Order: sequence, then C-alpha cells, then structure tokens
Amino acid sequence: RQVGALRPPCTALASSSARSHLLCLAQLSGIPARRVDEVLGVVGLQDVARKRSKSFSLGMGQRLGIAAALLGDPQVLLF
Repeated sequence: RQVGALRPPCTALASSSARSHLLCLAQLSGIPARRVDEVLGVVGLQDVARKRSKSFSLGMGQRLGIAAALLGDPQVLLF
C-alpha cells in the first residue's frame, strides 16, 4: 500500500459502474468501502460514479485509474 500505480484499464470490469469497479478493487485489497467515495471525490468522478466506465471519455478513464491507484492511500504514485 505504499506505492500506487496507474495501470492499463481492466476490460473485464468495463461494463460495471466506476463505483462498482473501485469497490471490487477495494474488497480485494481489504480497503474499507468508504475510501471508494473519498477517492471518487478526489478525482472529480463523484457525479458519474454510477455510470458504466465503458462510456467514459479517455480523460475520465484515466481519472478512474488514478482513483484506483489512490485507494490504498499510497505514499508514492507511479504514472
């Protein structure tokens, strides 16, 4: 959890909402669900959190990736 990295998008979760995508990642990592809403706010996606991520623009998809990298509250981010 000390390093967060922006990774290529996961196409398996593209049909899910941005919030569902992050919730899945949080659960796999043992991160509390409340952190998902925090990072969605940080990257400015809270208003579209329930939209399917496959409908996102390139920039929105990148912000979703940044949100995923921020989930664990890392000290270092790699892009």
